[in-house]
Amino acid sequence: MISGIIWALIAAIILQDSSTFGRLADSSWWACLGGPLVGLAIYYLARPSYKGSVPVRILWAVLSVEFGAALYGVLLGIINSFHQRPDEVSHSWVGVPLSFLWGVTFLPTLWPLFALAYFNHWLVARYDVQA
Repeated sequence: MISGIIWALIAAIILQDSSTFGRLADSSWWACLGGPLVGLAIYYLARPSYKGSVPVRILWAVLSVEFGAALYGVLLGIINSFHQRPDEVSHSWVGVPLSFLWGVTFLPTLWPLFALAYFNHWLVARYDVQA
């Protein structure tokens, strides 16, 4: 859960520029409340990969960033759908996760998140095996 909180804080910090992200910057801190849930989901999905080889863990690090970004985007989209403007169409629960997936996949400035995810899984696996 601590890992989920940290990842949610990273996402909220990235999204705080309102000139780039508009209304998402305002509600990104609210989505941090769901960060522990996203972290738990990723943890339980990642557990089988902790005993795998290094290529399997690298692949899972990439997939976990993509899946975590999509889940966080769904949370943020749901939050935004409750506070939509009168002229907006309520597709934010779909558009926000897709924009997050596009950004994580195609923006090189966000690619260090994959290495951070690998380190995060390595650290969690190390303490998970000992417990």
